[in-house]
Amino acid sequence: MTVRAPLIALLSAATLALTVTAAAPPPQEQPGEAAPELQVPLDHNGFTGPIVTVPAKGTVDTFVPCPSGTVPSGGGGGVTGQGSFISGSAASGNGWALKASNITDVAKQAAAYVVCTAATHTRITGARVSVPGGGNATAFADCPSGWRPSGGGFVTNEPFLSASRMDIDTNGRWRVDLANNDGPAHSASAFVVCTTVPVTVRQTSIVLDSGEQDHVTAVCLPGQRITGGGAHAPNSGTGVPPQPGVAINTNRGLPEPTGWGVHAKNHTDRPQELFIQAYCTTS
Repeated sequence: MTVRAPLIALLSAATLALTVTAAAPPPQEQPGEAAPELQVPLDHNGFTGPIVTVPAKGTVDTFVPCPSGTVPSGGGGGVTGQGSFISGSAASGNGWALKASNITDVAKQAAAYVVCTAATHTRITGARVSVPGGGNATAFADCPSGWRPSGGGFVTNEPFLSASRMDIDTNGRWRVDLANNDGPAHSASAFVVCTTVPVTVRQTSIVLDSGEQDHVTAVCLPGQRITGGGAHAPNSGTGVPPQPGVAINTNRGLPEPTGWGVHAKNHTDRPQELFIQAYCTTS
């Protein structure tokens, strides 16, 4: 099993910076892709909230606000350790709310993360889907015509849901693949933040062996900053209750908001490819 960085380190901006050199190299430019004009981005800046305790067999909600005059363009957060995962992640008011769940007998830690901007954004919550106990479901949220995703997650009032996917699919939709790590059915909605500023998707991937967990980053081109990010493991299957197939437990920007970092664990009995997306802008 490979672990590139202790998960508690990923909750701290200072220590997260130490993991970047160990992460996979950024994706290469596509043929014919021109580097953007070097300019100072408008104001997309990342902020980490306080570290909170996630009790054994419990769920906690935490929040990080944006500075006055700015709004979230994307966000996420992180939870430490095996058996813990993001179970809700969405903009709320003038900040980002993170729900973190822990199915172990040992307390964990979590922190929310938000990217803030003065640019105009709109928020869309998709249709609510039911996730059966020990089962899976997929939810979507669509931006209005002329808008594009800048970040997102999913919304639920219930515990113990995890995601093996929270990102933009090939049709430009925000997609969330959910697993229910509990007995009763729970419900959730995909959530997306939409913008009219130009956004490019930078994507990289790693392969997680059975039982392996790892942290990897997708990095913006020079002169760009992130608006948000996400990840997906397209072949994670149905998972093995009470744990998901692939569980994302860190989904947040780097200390310098020029890339997106994801930590996930493969709970299946076969290798899984994990794709990481950074949404980048020069606006």
